[in-house]
Amino acid sequence: MPLRAVRCLVAAMGLFLGSCDQPVTTAGLDPDPEGPPVMALSKSSAEFGALTHALAPMQIIAIGNAGPGILGGLGIGKVEYFGDGAGWLTASLSGTAAPTTLMLQAAAGNLAAGTYYASLTLVATGAANSPRTIDLSLRVEPTAVGPIIGMTATAASFGVVTGTPGVTQQVQILPANDAPLTGLAIVDVTYEPGTPGWLAARLDGTLAPANLLLTPDATSLSPGTYAAVVSIGAPGAINSPRTVRVTLTVTSAPVPASLRLSTTALAASGEARSVAITNGGGGTLDGLRIGTISYAGGAGNWLTAALSATSAPSTLTLTPTVAGLPAGVYTAVVPVSASNVTGSQSVTFTLTVTGVAIPAALSLTPGSVGFAGTLGGAAPAPQTVSITNAGGGTLTGISIGPTMYTGAAGWLQTTLTATTAPATLTLTPIVSALAAGTYTATVPVGAIGASNAPQYVTVTLVLSPPGTAPLIALTPSAVSFATTLGGAAPAAKTVSVGNAGTGSLAGLSVGAITYSGGGSGWITASLNSTTAPATLTVAPSPGALPAGTYSATVPISASGAGNAPQSLSVTLTIAAGTPPTIGLSPASLAFSATAGGASPAAKTAAVSNTGGGALTGLAVGTIAYGPGASGWVSASLNTSTAPATLTVAPTLGAIAAGTYTATVPVAAGGASNSPVSVSVTLTVSPSAGVSFTTDIYPTLQASCATSGCHVPGKQKPDLSSRTTGYAALVTNSTKYVTPGNPNTGLLVGTMQGTNGPLMPPSGKLPQSFIDKVRSWIQSGAPNN
Repeated sequence: MPLRAVRCLVAAMGLFLGSCDQPVTTAGLDPDPEGPPVMALSKSSAEFGALTHALAPMQIIAIGNAGPGILGGLGIGKVEYFGDGAGWLTASLSGTAAPTTLMLQAAAGNLAAGTYYASLTLVATGAANSPRTIDLSLRVEPTAVGPIIGMTATAASFGVVTGTPGVTQQVQILPANDAPLTGLAIVDVTYEPGTPGWLAARLDGTLAPANLLLTPDATSLSPGTYAAVVSIGAPGAINSPRTVRVTLTVTSAPVPASLRLSTTALAASGEARSVAITNGGGGTLDGLRIGTISYAGGAGNWLTAALSATSAPSTLTLTPTVAGLPAGVYTAVVPVSASNVTGSQSVTFTLTVTGVAIPAALSLTPGSVGFAGTLGGAAPAPQTVSITNAGGGTLTGISIGPTMYTGAAGWLQTTLTATTAPATLTLTPIVSALAAGTYTATVPVGAIGASNAPQYVTVTLVLSPPGTAPLIALTPSAVSFATTLGGAAPAAKTVSVGNAGTGSLAGLSVGAITYSGGGSGWITASLNSTTAPATLTVAPSPGALPAGTYSATVPISASGAGNAPQSLSVTLTIAAGTPPTIGLSPASLAFSATAGGASPAAKTAAVSNTGGGALTGLAVGTIAYGPGASGWVSASLNTSTAPATLTVAPTLGAIAAGTYTATVPVAAGGASNSPVSVSVTLTVSPSAGVSFTTDIYPTLQASCATSGCHVPGKQKPDLSSRTTGYAALVTNSTKYVTPGNPNTGLLVGTMQGTNGPLMPPSGKLPQSFIDKVRSWIQSGAPNN
């Protein structure tokens, strides 16, 4: 099998120094070409050496497949420690399928001088020799007096688009004890398999604190994942060198969406045509829309365009209407665009209309008519049907065929006003010779050359016995409305229209409304049905009417009703008065806070009506901000009708020290002074210098570094001393503190109970102390 090499990095204060290349061996295995995969390791043991409280150099073991097939499902089974001391090893795999690497890191921490042993188990799905065991040892030497290199992070990751440079990230280098840390230098940059040279690493100083600046460059890289390890050293540092692992993920440049039409030219002689719309690029093609159609050829508005969807794929359907167009050639240009694509594309539609006329077509409105009457009473009033041409050319030769009856015959008279459309068909029932009952008739209507002749009108006659005529009943028979001058229109009211007699109450209609009191046209009335039971809706519109009382009468009629028409009395009273006015108290709100501290508590303003009528439709408008910052305040109303409460809440976030202003508008329809604004002022004071040594650590030690809690060998972080406390919170991890951002990290989150369980469990620490912690983090979490 081919040999795979691994570079062993072994260097720690004279304990081990140098590098070696070892082959990945199969340990005597003779692979079966048809057998399972076999784990092969570059070495089966690793020795580490470090000073107390220091990290040993990382070691890497290469993992390969000494058998056939694919070696996958790799994982770390368990780490077992022997004798005293545990938890000093960190292990991780760079992948779950061979070839890959196992990265091992040993940390002496608080271990006493001596030698410690452990074993690590590797497993792989289906491997013939799974699990494999790796023997490990750590020799800890007493700590010499010297500086310790601390870092705010030991890893950095970047994501860039191929062909572009990346944004610089920085890792802060800090002394982890009280000894000066000088002579900082980049010892080495080692690239894992892939393309080298893509990472620029430099230090902005040789005296800690300093910053390691990392800048990737993907201008010549293909899409993929790349990794490198940057080693930082310092003369005399007991844990030199320290390493930062850098990962770069390079992705392909996104391909923009592109509007693609299956064709840009269509021709037709009257039929509908369609165009397929697809995305010729990447991503999604959204917000499809049709622009204004332009016409040529002497006529317009003959083409209808519709989209099946507003996201690709979609279909554009173009339907011409040739009725009324003389023979000729007509052109229309239909533009199509998308919200995420610049510009538009067009389809040119050419319509050819020949000299062959489109045939006329009959249209009857309505297609059915109903009558109701009383035996021995007056005949129901005649009703009409409109006859129009729904096709091309001229509809002529309109005629009425023989009426077809069900039951008694000859009771319906039909007359035409004209033989050329438009025309009116009048239907008159003759009931003198009929007995009580229900009768139907069908009237055929024809026309010369009509493509759909004949068409039919269905007629129904309900004749009730004497004394059983239908009667119109209005409940209530009168309605009234009231409003204030300049106020909103009153809400509509409804009246039930029922049959107080017998038989069927049909042909319900609203007659001409009559007015008194000086105004007219201020009421509308409509029926939801022409057959009882029905609902009459009455809606007033005061408009510009002056103050006063107005009356109207709404007549309701019905075919054959014994008491038609019946009238509804409507009264509108407009009272003189002032419109509503928005009142805000107070008109200004002031907040104060300390940079890096908690956001101030919300405040409220009362919203009232200081005018007449009702103040409704309250809403918060767009907040306007003064110079310096925006988006730092929110406002909400608890109701849209006065009285209401306006709640204003500032969010401090990362706003720097200074004074900021905002204006919160409150509006309401109909209010004479809408909108009215609340002035908001936020004063952010600089945070006083907060010392980790004197302001932060003593409280953490007294509250958290108690027996069995945050002390060596117990719960992390170790807060047993000021040095180990700062290193655990800041230097060795960003889990607890993110310098410059007090809104992330477990330290503030657990003290406030917003990220994990409340710490300490005995009760929440004073808010004044939590604010000090936030200010200290906001200022960069200095080791002061």
